[in-house]
Amino acid sequence: ELEASGMRLSTLHRKTGQQLESLKKQHLVLQQSANTCESRLRNVLESSRIRESQLAEEVEDLARAEEIGDALQEQLHASAQMIAGMEPAVSELQTQLQDLRAAGVSATSWREEREKLRLQLIALHSAEEV
Repeated sequence: ELEASGMRLSTLHRKTGQQLESLKKQHLVLQQSANTCESRLRNVLESSRIRESQLAEEVEDLARAEEIGDALQEQLHASAQMIAGMEPAVSELQTQLQDLRAAGVSATSWREEREKLRLQLIALHSAEEV
């Protein structure tokens, strides 16, 4: 009976040793898997931080573009108001020009007017010298 108990203990010891080796192998596999997952998570975290930074820059660019668009819109509105204010004056000048043409008065260009005034000035200077 002692021999049978020794055999059972020996068998139990061998099985326990085998289970211990199996558990050690599982532990190593689980440890490697955990390390791999941790490494992947760190890579994903770093990629997410980089993408967050890129998105923040894009948001800033969009905000600047929106400010530029608003400024251009204001300039366009101011230009439209200026044009609207000039239209009646241009219309009045066109009417006056048509009236002058109808009356037979020819409009002289500013160059012709300048030349006529220059000749008059030369004539005045010549008259003063005599």
